[in-house]
Amino acid sequence: MDDKKYNNFINKINLEKIELNSLNCNQNTSFVRTGELDIALEHDIKSIKKDGVELRVQIGFEVAAAESVGNEKSIEDFQDENILFKINFSLNLIYALQVDDDIDFLLDLDEEIEYFAATNVPVNAWPYARETISSITTRMGLPSLVIPPFKIGNF
Repeated sequence: MDDKKYNNFINKINLEKIELNSLNCNQNTSFVRTGELDIALEHDIKSIKKDGVELRVQIGFEVAAAESVGNEKSIEDFQDENILFKINFSLNLIYALQVDDDIDFLLDLDEEIEYFAATNVPVNAWPYARETISSITTRMGLPSLVIPPFKIGNF
């Protein structure tokens, strides 16, 4: 990736809006807590679409609270009976590129867009994800779950 081209891209892109795309939450009403709960949070980029000067990136989040038996590496590894709740949702982040007279700038940005989606989109979406998770856990009758700030390198 060309650093100069990427920096030019960063200077020309603005976050216009964030929309909730989907939301699903499940609480295990037969859950009996016998030990410590682990909180697992995962995110991934679902799609990237560039249309003219608009860039739409969909990011998905999954959070679960469960009793660990010690060998779980991801949310998929938790056994259903050990899960207190699971929340899945996706957000659409819509960006606009300010191109002015430099319309050729939009050509051949695939590598820069992929890198931007992997590094900047999670940072931009994180506050909205934190609020969604906190709000939904409260609405489930559970204590508000506060997710720590996103830190670069914590993927």
